[in-house]
Amino acid sequence: MTPYHTTFTKNINPFRNRYIYKITKEQGLFSDWFTADNYLTDNMIDSALMGRVVYGYFLTACPICFVIDIDDHTKKGEGYLLSVYDRMKKRFFDFPPSVLYRSPNGLHAYYFLAYPMPFEILHERLKEILKDLPVEIKPTTRIGLRIPQVRNFINPETFLPVYEDFETLFDTAVRYYPPELLTDIAPAEIRETLKERKSKILKTRSLQKIANFENKFSYIENGTTNDALCQLVPIYRSSGLTADETAQRFYALLAPAYSGELKNYRRLLQRVKSFYRSIPAEPIIKNTAQLDFFSEMLSNKISDRYTEEVKNGNQARALKQKKEKIKTAVLRIENWKMYLDGIYINREKREYWNYLYPFFSKNMKEGFYPIPRNLWRQLHGNYNEWLLPFLIDVGYLERSPYGYSAGYGTCYHYKIKQDVF
Repeated sequence: MTPYHTTFTKNINPFRNRYIYKITKEQGLFSDWFTADNYLTDNMIDSALMGRVVYGYFLTACPICFVIDIDDHTKKGEGYLLSVYDRMKKRFFDFPPSVLYRSPNGLHAYYFLAYPMPFEILHERLKEILKDLPVEIKPTTRIGLRIPQVRNFINPETFLPVYEDFETLFDTAVRYYPPELLTDIAPAEIRETLKERKSKILKTRSLQKIANFENKFSYIENGTTNDALCQLVPIYRSSGLTADETAQRFYALLAPAYSGELKNYRRLLQRVKSFYRSIPAEPIIKNTAQLDFFSEMLSNKISDRYTEEVKNGNQARALKQKKEKIKTAVLRIENWKMYLDGIYINREKREYWNYLYPFFSKNMKEGFYPIPRNLWRQLHGNYNEWLLPFLIDVGYLERSPYGYSAGYGTCYHYKIKQDVF
């Protein structure tokens, strides 16, 4: 017989480096949950499944299931639980849960997935689907859920006790493809939502960093304003604050006894704007790998293949500029390739990209890399006229036979054929 913990971990894939546990009233304390930042061992899982102890688990960042927790804390009765259960099922097109557990306070509906999904996307979609229902999405990566006892599973249709053994119950349970349950909303919508939320998070973090830095300046006194401007304005600007927002924050730091020219807000704003003009803009940091010497050599070899008829100095300069553009393009594409290779070998990141950009894993497995239009536009405004055709003609790029769909995030894919050179 397969150990209980093997069946549980294979089908649930809990996060193992943290767990929750419960101390009951029978042990002389209030019944409550506590968190332990320790490893959830196989023995602990077995003990919880057999009902000897009470432990709870968290989900990983890329789970293969989700659970809907339906509780009856106010003791409204079985009718209430069944009513909420039916309403929940309707949100999933009447698909029953893979397995159903009878918890001390209600029901835990487990839905097993055919493949892992990034938790961030899964959770956001479930919140939208289950909006206004008196249920909870548990566990999450931060909120734990009790490990079920094997004897308390019931049939999702009849609500009678199940008679299969635990291994058979879990291993034969239906696994749903996410679009079946979650509806296939356009990944572009999800990307936009996540982008907005990330922007808000980054802005909040920046403001926290600003506040921490400002703590070094209890007050700005006479004779210290220039030093303070030199230290604070670059911080404000790199955090995305406008000149007016920077002036307002700086003005608030002036000491009550300060009597210099910056007491005049208009003069302060002029100084800040002057600083903004003199400070170089922050460089855009891209999540790309470092290039190696091979990439430099490759870019030179490919650019040397480009020829045009040269009759005068202007044409010679134009040819030189185009060769430089080709070098830049090859270096950028090599950089992009290394970045995507890093994404592909990381399971969680790969699944995340595969959901937001359909067929990412399939195309990468076949050797085709997505090169989006925005990247090409950064290289050349009219890349379709000569840059891209040249890289294809010379044999460096080979376009995949697959189509293009802007709404669903499927850009053109290319084989990057370094071995030709």
